[in-house]
Parts: sequence; structure tokens; C-alpha cells
Amino acid sequence: MFVGHYGIAFLLRKRFRQIPLWLSFVLVQLADILAFASVLLGIERMAYKECPNPFLRTAIEYVPYSHSLIW
Repeated sequence: MFVGHYGIAFLLRKRFRQIPLWLSFVLVQLADILAFASVLLGIERMAYKECPNPFLRTAIEYVPYSHSLIW
């Protein structure tokens, strides 16, 4: 998940050199920041499931607003 976000930041860094890299990282993570804020507000839903692999424990159930391709 994060590799895709940071890969976009590195690609954008080549095009827009005037933007600091840390700011690019924050901007590409904005979708996840909005998703977690909207989960806390009850707009979207995520759950945790039992799994021995810690990277597969988050179940994304309903996130149409923060991860939509429309906006």
C-alpha cells in the first residue's frame, strides 16, 4: 500500500523539483489521512480481522469517499 503512495511521490519529485520531498510524502498520504479521519467520524468503515500476518489484519469495508477515483 505505502510503496504505491511513495512511488508516486518520487515520480512527482522528478517533475516538480521545487516541492520538498517530505511535503510530497504528506500529499500522497492525504487519501489515507482522510480515510482514517472519516472512519473515526463514522462516515466510512474499516475493521480488524484475526490473521497471523500483521499486514493483512485491516479489512477495508466501505471507503468510497476518501479512495474514490472521481475526485
